[in-house]
Formats: sequence, structure tokens, C-alpha cells
Amino acid sequence: MDISDEQVLEAVRRHFRLAESEGLTLHTMQDGVRLDNSWWYVPVWSSGAVLRTHVYHAILADIEQEIEESEGLNVLLIPTEPPVEVAQTA
Repeated sequence: MDISDEQVLEAVRRHFRLAESEGLTLHTMQDGVRLDNSWWYVPVWSSGAVLRTHVYHAILADIEQEIEESEGLNVLLIPTEPPVEVAQTA
């Protein structure tokens, strides 16, 4: 199955509601999305609630698992800093 970066991002964003239930808003962008073998690497950053690192990573892992089960995609959500233009407006 051929799938584009944008289609992967749409699938990922559909599952961000898991984070929203914890008061966390996740963001992503097309720059930095890449496919390596059968795994999609998707950079994400957060705003909203400040969570302990292990809680944040557990939420990302839950989202990855849900995407695999419902979308059939192997996705790794890579925590990153927001782009410079976003960080400057915050």
C-alpha cells in the first residue's frame, strides 16, 4: 500500500485525542516525516499541560499502538522542540 506523508499525518492527527484527554495538545508537521523500511517517523511536540516525561512517553506509545491497530501503520512519534517560528510566538 502506497501512502503519502500527508496521509500518515492525517492518520496520526486523528489519534491525538488520547493526549487531549490528559490536557495535552500535540502538534506535528510534514517536515521531518520519513519512511524507513516499514516504519514512519513523525516528529511531534506538545503544548498545554506539563507532564512528567514518562507520562508523556506513555501517551505517545499508546497513540502509536492505537494507530497500528486501527490504521495498520507502523509509526514512531518522535518528541521534538516546536519549529522556531512556533516557539517564537509562544
